[in-house]
Order: sequence, then C-alpha cells, then structure tokens
Amino acid sequence: MKFSSLAKVDENPIHKDMVKSKHELSLIKGDFTPSDARERVIQLIMDNLNYHSLRNLSSRERYGQSDLNSEEKIEELQMSKKQALDLFDYAEVSGRRLRIESTIKISLV
Repeated sequence: MKFSSLAKVDENPIHKDMVKSKHELSLIKGDFTPSDARERVIQLIMDNLNYHSLRNLSSRERYGQSDLNSEEKIEELQMSKKQALDLFDYAEVSGRRLRIESTIKISLV
C-alpha cells in the first residue's frame, strides 16, 4: 500500500473507528455447565497449541532451530490446559456452573 493510500484510509469515515488505539473483542461470555465450558475453553487452548506446534515445526524445518517463543507458549498453554481441566472437574463434582468472560484486547502500535 502506498503512503498516499494510507492517508486516504485514515480519512475514510468507515475507518475512523479503526484509528482508535485500543479494541476489544468478546470471544466467550456467559454461564456454562462444566462440560460446555470444558468444550469451549479446551478448544481455544488446543487451537493455540496447534498453532504454536506448527510454527515451531516450521522453524525447525526452515531454519534448523526451534522457535523459542512458541516453545515457551506451548509450555504455558499446557499448564493452562491442566489448570482448566482441574477447575472443570471440580465444578462438575460440586454441581456448579462456570461464568466465563474472554476478551481479546488489540492495540495499534
């Protein structure tokens, strides 16, 4: 995109909202049974694990070395998955529901 095109994008009224520095997107919001919560949260974690696993594999094949950022993220996600599963199990045996609010915050830098 040319610089003159960028100026036109910022002037376009449709894009005015995009210029603000922070955006929030709601992914999950509500009260869930333990099994529904498990399905939704574990799927998000697994999608992220798959992304970082593929990124790490690609790095090893292309550059002969692991992607350290992805390796760290894989460890964090595996710990988060275990914590989430423990929480869902506890909610199940105690007959409780779970309230989930998941928001992605995006900032233009």
